[in-house]
Amino acid sequence: MKTRFVVMIAVALAVALSGAAFAADTAAPGKPAAAPAAGSAATPAAPAAKGHEGVKATVKGAVSSKTVTRKGQDMKVYEVTVTSATGADGKAIDSLKGQALHLGPKPKMEEIAKFDGKTAEITGTVVEGRKPGTKMLRVETIK
Repeated sequence: MKTRFVVMIAVALAVALSGAAFAADTAAPGKPAAAPAAGSAATPAAPAAKGHEGVKATVKGAVSSKTVTRKGQDMKVYEVTVTSATGADGKAIDSLKGQALHLGPKPKMEEIAKFDGKTAEITGTVVEGRKPGTKMLRVETIK
């Protein structure tokens, strides 16, 4: 019985102390958060293409399709093999050269399908794909 009481007190104390440590890391309501130190690991060196936020780019390359089976249904997926890419600022994005970018979103598939097997210039946003290490180009215009 005494052992259980001691364990319960230790757990309660650990929870209370971890809550205090967490409260010290967050800003109080109405007060601005403290800026991280320069060069800290919390601030990335370059913007990454994650989630719905990404890098605006104009990509040139060959569009291709392949048929995959998902949830028991066959469907066509399109990708572009990048020959050149430029950012919204007009600077070249060399890290995309030679990569295959999946094309989307679904409402644009009919328009994308017209360029299957052809070279195209595509403007859109490069974001991280669902699978780690893959990238997707959310198409805005294709010509």
